[in-house]
Amino acid sequence: MYVLMQYIRDYIWDRPDECREWLKEKAGKEERRDANARTKTAKSLQMGTN
Repeated sequence: MYVLMQYIRDYIWDRPDECREWLKEKAGKEERRDANARTKTAKSLQMGTN
């Protein structure tokens, strides 16, 4: 397990730009998912269902 954690740490350390870009993409996907969830909740509340 330690070897895997060390590999991940070294990978991130050696490729900071690539990892930063991946984090930005992931954050964008989560924001879209959260926005979709809020929209669905608002629509269900308007219809009177939960």
